[in-house]
Amino acid sequence: MNVTEPDIDPSAEAAHLRRLLDTQPGCLMRLADDGTLLALNKSALALLGLTSVAQALGRDFSTWIPADERLQWTEFLFGVAQGKPASLECHVMPASGGLQPALLHGVPIAQHPDGISSIAVAARGVAAQRQLQSAVLELRHQVERERAARARVEAQLAESEGARRAAETKLNAALTDVQQLEAALESFAARRKQPDGGPARADGTAALDAESAGPGGAHS
Repeated sequence: MNVTEPDIDPSAEAAHLRRLLDTQPGCLMRLADDGTLLALNKSALALLGLTSVAQALGRDFSTWIPADERLQWTEFLFGVAQGKPASLECHVMPASGGLQPALLHGVPIAQHPDGISSIAVAARGVAAQRQLQSAVLELRHQVERERAARARVEAQLAESEGARRAAETKLNAALTDVQQLEAALESFAARRKQPDGGPARADGTAALDAESAGPGGAHS
């Protein structure tokens, strides 16, 4: 029994591919090797800021790429068209204005019912991811600033502690000098109170010697 492959109507296959494209939740596009948009789904329309497929079909996708990023886009398109799957992070300029950061993944389409050499591109907006990265980066910078401020405060505290200790050392030295001066003054005052015969001895004999000597000097 011979089993032959059923004939598939190219138009039916193209319609099937179209239905698959439309039912995908992700942003999908089909582009010719020169960048011309051949098909896209609703998510892709939303990314480009369009409301109908007719607004996009037949247009060069580089229309939505900023001028300063078109060289990278061309290199991405050429590489995928040559059979090398690749990814590109770039910006898309939606019809509503502004810049939408996006990540593109491209793969070559080996055969298509319409015979046009083309590539498939999946895209997704990464604005939320960029915002999160920016928030994380800002938080990191804030932590670094707080660490630097804390280090400055600690350095100031250490400097203040050093100054306090130096002042305390000087104060203790001054107190020692005062105590020594007070002791010297007390000693001087004590000597001033002694009789002319000289300072009192410990046994009190200095005063007796002075009395026995009398006005005429030492007696025999």
